[in-house]
Amino acid sequence: MERKGLVLVAGGDTRELVLLKGLLHAGYPVWAFGLPWEKLPEGVVYCNDLSAALQKATALILPMPGISNDGQLFAPLSTVEHLPKSVWSNLPADTPVLVGKASAFLRELSRENGWHLMETAEMDRIAIPNAVPTAEGAIQLVMEELSETIYGCTMLVLGYGRVGEALAIRLKALGAVVKVVNRGEEKRKMAQRDGLETAGMEDLPRLAARAKVIFNTVPAMVLPATVLKRMPADAIVVDLASKPGGTDFQAAQSFGIRAFLASGLPGKVAPDSAGKILAENYPLLLDGFFGRSS
Repeated sequence: MERKGLVLVAGGDTRELVLLKGLLHAGYPVWAFGLPWEKLPEGVVYCNDLSAALQKATALILPMPGISNDGQLFAPLSTVEHLPKSVWSNLPADTPVLVGKASAFLRELSRENGWHLMETAEMDRIAIPNAVPTAEGAIQLVMEELSETIYGCTMLVLGYGRVGEALAIRLKALGAVVKVVNRGEEKRKMAQRDGLETAGMEDLPRLAARAKVIFNTVPAMVLPATVLKRMPADAIVVDLASKPGGTDFQAAQSFGIRAFLASGLPGKVAPDSAGKILAENYPLLLDGFFGRSS
């Protein structure tokens, strides 16, 4: 087998522990930083000198949440301190950097250092299978918060992308009274073909008055105070859009509405399944990158 270049996995959670096995299986030498050494699969080299590891890496894999805007690496399984920008600059130019969603901080780092930044969260090969644990996690959250059954409960799903579709279909199967609210007519027609009732965003204020639960998947402000104030006092909002979500959380709190920003659910509720998705696809993305570069 042709020897492949060194892949450095920096930070992460249980998903990355599963990913490490996939990279090894694909024939990549793997180093890990910001993960507990005692949990690393056999064959993975543990390193505590990130600067030296970056200099030797031919690819860098960051966690799905990546690095925050204040420069903090997502590494909940370890005690990684704040790392200065100068440390990351040890990674050579033209190196592929894989991350779920890049912060403005990481985008700036990538531009300054000439990396090939690859955001994976919205790639179909990642996002479509991840929609299932996201939907299941959202339903689990609501079941824990509701004092009644999902069966017969009035719920709105805002947006009908990958997650909205997976969620609405499952809620309907559980007997909820579901309505999909979407701005575009094409997506509404898709939802109707799936046997779901639909409405336009202009109908949201009226529908919110009767909704016990609203799930949002739209990455824009679709639940401002003017809509939230119409909801019942014991209502629940689960915002599944990427941070900062599409909900006025301060207004929700003032109205007594339980509102949750629940992004990143796959890694929280089904880390093994979410890790397998990465383990199956990241080696292919790296193979494709290096294949195009050769």
